[in-house]
Amino acid sequence: MHADLTHLQTVPLPLPPRGASTRLRLDGLELVLEQQRASLSLLCLDGAEARTWTLGLGDDGQLLLQCRAPRFPLAVTLPNPLTLMPGGRVRGFVQMPLVPTILWRRSGAAGQPDQVVAELLPRILAAEWDEQRQLCVQRFTSAFYHRMPPPAASVLAVLPLTVVNRSPHMQSLATLPLAVTDDELSSARGHVVAAPRRLLLNGGGGVTATVRGQWRRAPCAG
Repeated sequence: MHADLTHLQTVPLPLPPRGASTRLRLDGLELVLEQQRASLSLLCLDGAEARTWTLGLGDDGQLLLQCRAPRFPLAVTLPNPLTLMPGGRVRGFVQMPLVPTILWRRSGAAGQPDQVVAELLPRILAAEWDEQRQLCVQRFTSAFYHRMPPPAASVLAVLPLTVVNRSPHMQSLATLPLAVTDDELSSARGHVVAAPRRLLLNGGGGVTATVRGQWRRAPCAG
């Protein structure tokens, strides 16, 4: 069986009968599920490497594929830095890679969280240690778009941003510190879109992120 998946919604993964396999595609990823005796093998191919998981599944649940936000704080590298005068602001969008995630959902377990079986981290999402902030961040590169980018088949989300320079000095910003959670992702106009946020630049080089509509403030080192 062959099937093309979408990153806009949670998709049940059909399990093949014993001795057979199912091939599923999501953008540049190919997933192969193969049933052998009492176990299931999951093979993930991304064009550069192959990863394999051996799964023992019960009869009271279902495998799902869901594209989720990265779990660690983000560092978005801009190819062209933003330069803001005192009191200046810019509005635009960046694109964030989502993480295709295999989940196990038990039948009749309403209210219980799905269990994460495997995270299929995209190659463009690189984990590194941020010495200044003393934490692990996931770095990727995105252009700063002044209009909503057109819908794409890629496993990406759109982050609407307003960046404001509240300091008395001109500031140039080449990296945006962000943090995104699954509960703020939604589908709109053919995209996965995160909640809009405002980044305030202060005179000490720090950035404060405010997520619109969630009454949450997250201080980030610049």
